[in-house]
Amino acid sequence: MENLPIVDFHTHYDVSQVMQNKPWTHPIQAFLGRPASMLGPSDTNYGFDHYVAQLMMDQGVREELVYGKIDLESPTPEQDRQFDDERFEAMIGALAKAPGSEVTLWTKIALERVFQVTLPLTLENATAIREAVQLQIEKPEFRPQEILEAGNVHYALTTDDPTSDLSHHGQPTKGPRLLPTWRPDAVLIMEVQGELGRYNFVQWIEKLGKTTNREIASLDQLENALEDRLNYFVENGCIASDIGIPNFVAEPCTRQEAAEIFGRYMKCKNYTAEEHKS
Repeated sequence: MENLPIVDFHTHYDVSQVMQNKPWTHPIQAFLGRPASMLGPSDTNYGFDHYVAQLMMDQGVREELVYGKIDLESPTPEQDRQFDDERFEAMIGALAKAPGSEVTLWTKIALERVFQVTLPLTLENATAIREAVQLQIEKPEFRPQEILEAGNVHYALTTDDPTSDLSHHGQPTKGPRLLPTWRPDAVLIMEVQGELGRYNFVQWIEKLGKTTNREIASLDQLENALEDRLNYFVENGCIASDIGIPNFVAEPCTRQEAAEIFGRYMKCKNYTAEEHKS
């Protein structure tokens, strides 16, 4: 089984990083990363591991360390690196407190099998682990495409919002073919606590409208826009959907009632809790 080709049907890869084969510059980028909302215009998106993030939050790690929000207006490269060092130490410290967690197990496997780092996962070893990984990621054989090729990954499916640009998907020089998956959570969850802020359903609908060059003020228009994007996904190799809804609470209603509720929501008028469930 170990030598069979891998079809990885759920990843959070940043496709442009894989396609361009951009190396990591700090170990924290390989194991945690930053949410897209925390990135500046010139920052590379290395992805974000929400499983590691949740474990760190559960252990009481400060939110800015988890999400990579440095508390400086214009940090120098040295300050950025010191902050990433602190994030890595906080991550190792949190993992060390959860030895039975699958997240800790995954991290140990990645350290040992990918980066050949066998030091025990303890807070005391955090600096030594970081330095050992740093030496590896500076080598050409530890770039994304080389790692995926060495792991015998043939296909990798990414997680993509309906508004995502899929132009980077396809076949890189080395490694797996990258295929998108349809992740329509944003249209199914009107309100949810997100990364350092509240997700805004109306803003997302406006983004969908700009992406499809459509006005979206009615339920019919929303469905037409989503159908446009689904066809675009299929044209770019999409063969699966990936849906994550924390709390699926619904009340039955007619299509006319649903259309009226959606119209009021888009006009930012009041709606009841029961209508929200509909």
